[in-house]
Amino acid sequence: MNSRELYNQFLNRKRASGLSPRTIEAYDYAILPFLQLYPELPVPAENVETYIYSNVWSQQKRSFVFRHLKAFCCWYSRKLKEENPMLDVLKPRVKLYPVRYLTKEEIQRIYAEVSSNKRNKAIILTLLDTGIRVGELLSIRLSSLDTCILQVNGKTGPRVVPISPIVTQLLKEIALPSGEIFGITKSRVYRIIAHYLNRIGFDGKKGPHTFRHTFAVHALRNGMDIITVSKTMGHKTIVQTQQYLRLAQGDMTEAHTKFSPLNFILTEDVIQIHHERTPRRIFE
Repeated sequence: MNSRELYNQFLNRKRASGLSPRTIEAYDYAILPFLQLYPELPVPAENVETYIYSNVWSQQKRSFVFRHLKAFCCWYSRKLKEENPMLDVLKPRVKLYPVRYLTKEEIQRIYAEVSSNKRNKAIILTLLDTGIRVGELLSIRLSSLDTCILQVNGKTGPRVVPISPIVTQLLKEIALPSGEIFGITKSRVYRIIAHYLNRIGFDGKKGPHTFRHTFAVHALRNGMDIITVSKTMGHKTIVQTQQYLRLAQGDMTEAHTKFSPLNFILTEDVIQIHHERTPRRIFE
């Protein structure tokens, strides 16, 4: 069957399910070059694997193409009642880099840097307070705001996000006559954030997602349950949120080692000996 015709049907289903225009663009980017090579479907698994691995791509792009092509192949194989070629395609391995987020001290420093510019302050406080994506940030309108509630349109569809009243008030103060809040481009937001992260000497990735990581880790450390964090961030599954839980737990373990009251009564040598032994009850 004609591959472009099938792909258009696939996209129509995705649009009907509420998929964002940005995600549709991602599918186009990953799949359209494949359709140019193969105007008729189905395609054997070896052809799909050749397409994925013969191109000189970064690990991240190869994985990106694999994920989007997998969704399309799964869909069309069911429609055509054919075997899914992706079942025999080797999944790319991607090197995972540690998630870098802002510490409490770094949050305080960036707030001090941005406090004199109301719009930039609103951008950073909103990202820190809600954990939303940059596209969701730019979708905010005056009509989206309530005292403690923010309505956003994200890649997983519309959702309601809690927001602090002080941030809501700040957003209302900078709202444009059109009803938009910021009225700037995504690239402009990236430049603003990179500027302030550079100012404080931040050594991680300098983009809006850093604030999303920061929200998740600190929310979990401060007692928000993982399901609420997952829903607030618009994750499809709780698995996506668990990476932050591991980070938060790691921080808590580190803090416990440093600040435990046992440090007042036990020497470092005694604590070390205890950790090397089989765990047992200390207090009877």
